[in-house]
Amino acid sequence: MKRKKSYRFIYFISFIIMLIIPMVTMIFNFWKADSIVRSQTLNLASKSMEQYSEMFDMTFKEMSDTCLSIFGSEALREYHKYAVVNSDNKYIQSYKINDMLRQLDLEKYYDVFVYFPTDDKIISANKSTLNSKYYYNVYYGQKKGDYYQEFLEVMNCNARQPEIYALNSNGPLPYLCVAMNTKDTLKVNYTICVVLDPTYVEEICQSADGVNEASSFFVLNEEKELLLASNERMSYQDIILSLSLEELANNKWHKGEDYMLGIIEADSGMKNFYAYGISQDYFWDVLTELRMACLGGIILCAMVSLMIAYGNTVRMYKPINNLLNKLTGTKKADYDKRRWNEFDFLEHSFNESSTKIKNSQRAYVELYMLKLLDGKPHTLEGVQEFVKNMPFVSKKFLICIIKVDYVQDSVNDQCSVIVRNVFEELAASHGKGYLVAYSQNEYVLWLNITGEMSEFIKDLQYGQRFLDQHFHIFMTFGISDVHEEAQNIPRCLREAQEAIRYQYLFGQGETIIFSQIAERETVGGLEETSNIFTALMEFITNNEGIGVAQFIEDFFQSHHINEDASIDRITLFTSEVLEVLRCIISKYDYLEGKYSEVLKELADMPSLMSFRTCMSRLLQSIQEEVPDENEELVLRTKQYIDDNYWDCGLSVAMLGDQMGVYSKKLSRVFKEKYQISIQDYLTNVRIDQAKKFLSEKEMSIQEIAEATGFLRSQVFIKKFKEQEGITPGNYKKIKTKCPN
Repeated sequence: MKRKKSYRFIYFISFIIMLIIPMVTMIFNFWKADSIVRSQTLNLASKSMEQYSEMFDMTFKEMSDTCLSIFGSEALREYHKYAVVNSDNKYIQSYKINDMLRQLDLEKYYDVFVYFPTDDKIISANKSTLNSKYYYNVYYGQKKGDYYQEFLEVMNCNARQPEIYALNSNGPLPYLCVAMNTKDTLKVNYTICVVLDPTYVEEICQSADGVNEASSFFVLNEEKELLLASNERMSYQDIILSLSLEELANNKWHKGEDYMLGIIEADSGMKNFYAYGISQDYFWDVLTELRMACLGGIILCAMVSLMIAYGNTVRMYKPINNLLNKLTGTKKADYDKRRWNEFDFLEHSFNESSTKIKNSQRAYVELYMLKLLDGKPHTLEGVQEFVKNMPFVSKKFLICIIKVDYVQDSVNDQCSVIVRNVFEELAASHGKGYLVAYSQNEYVLWLNITGEMSEFIKDLQYGQRFLDQHFHIFMTFGISDVHEEAQNIPRCLREAQEAIRYQYLFGQGETIIFSQIAERETVGGLEETSNIFTALMEFITNNEGIGVAQFIEDFFQSHHINEDASIDRITLFTSEVLEVLRCIISKYDYLEGKYSEVLKELADMPSLMSFRTCMSRLLQSIQEEVPDENEELVLRTKQYIDDNYWDCGLSVAMLGDQMGVYSKKLSRVFKEKYQISIQDYLTNVRIDQAKKFLSEKEMSIQEIAEATGFLRSQVFIKKFKEQEGITPGNYKKIKTKCPN
């Protein structure tokens, strides 16, 4: 057999495993640092580019709207009429244009002007009316012709819609402007240009998140020419120009050897693009910092894990080592390390000692309990000796009989072990107790109880549910009352046996306490078998009566068979019912033999509820096969009345006895058949016979009354007059005079 590892080793490894989790996490972060840094940086860059693009889109839209608001002004058209002629009217219109431009919002604009190429004049919001070359020199403070040429290209733009341009684009922050030309539109030719203040451009570039020395924001025109770079040290113009329009529009990040570049199309209404560039050096700087932090954490975690694991191992193993030393009687635990580990050795040693103690005590208790169950006589001295040798925890005792009603085949062999383990553990939690196997499917649990009986019953039912759910062992409990002093143990046993008998009434799986059934007495004497026979025969032969469920309920209630009845009365009653059913079935030849198995099943029913259910099915089946006897019954009754009308003692009750049915049933079925009651029919028969005697024979009224079943002549005369309307004497006179 392979020996288990020492617990000193197991503790150490366990702590190492638990404490190494943070280190593994840092190793994982070290490995994933590149993708994490890149992902976070690009997410921040995307957010920054969205902020940049939204602010510039909004600004360019405002500049475009400003151009369109100036477009088509009456003052511009009037000025154009005098473009080549110096006149007072021309100067007046130029001042009007200048005033109109000054009324615009110039806080964010460097200047707003209109250029007339016909006379090379510029009307500006700030500079008034100037020659274009002189205006440019004033505008920039420069006198070099290269910039002036760039200025003329913007002034002579052919754009019919507003477009973005950059003046003095060689500077770090050029003068961004939106310009449009009116040529071939209103038969006039002038250019409207709105110039953005470079200071405002700088504010926009510094306002977004993620701005640093390793990134730059770019504004591009439709031809992908660079108009603006927020960081003059970073310019990827050559790279941007190398990308196709499809690549510009796919919103992806383009990776180069020393950069990451993202490009999106503007939403300003003009055909331009925005780009955001990040230096690859930035990635490596952040990545190096993160990896160094992870590496330091890994080393620190490894050192701390080893120290904590060693300290906890020593602390947790110390009690085990002390126990081993005490057990072996030496300073060092001297046990066979090749065979045992520490806990296996300790468990084995304690089990040996505990088993010896328990076996001697259990054998004594089980022997005594078996004597009780066998009904052996017990003297008071014997009980006292039993008490003396047992370490009881209290003076209270009870006994519970556990009856196993059903066991699944797969656990049948282990049933005894399972039941013993579960209920002995339960008994131990409430005091001192033992379980004894009484028969194949019954156990006796003896308990020296310390707490309340209700708590014990609650735990007992929990054990019942546990065995049913996990092992499919179904059982019923019979529990005695709680008694004080051990000499009442035989009494506890008798009470538990009486309680388990009531399983037949309460059903399987119940918990029956003796106090629930102790006061039960037989309610009245048991009715004669003839009454049971009459009730069952009436139901079987009356196919149109009440339903079988209602009949069974009324039948058992009428015989006082309910939850208050004693088990002896119930047993006697069910036996009588069984015999009556056998007798009824034997009356019908075609039923005999057919229901023999059903009767046997009915006799073996484990509870009163199942007995009633089986009896209901049997009565329903018999009722369906037995023909309706009401027809024959009323015919026999009628014939009996016709033949015995003269009997003065003839009554409905007597007819019921003669026909073998209840008088109420006889009256009901007779009236349903003939629409007349039995008493009225009897009276009619007697009166009809009396009429014959009055017509055909020489008899006195008294003689006729006696011959037709009337007790007195006065009653005869009264009934005759009620039916015929005249007295018997007058009726006789009429028949004598008129015989026909």
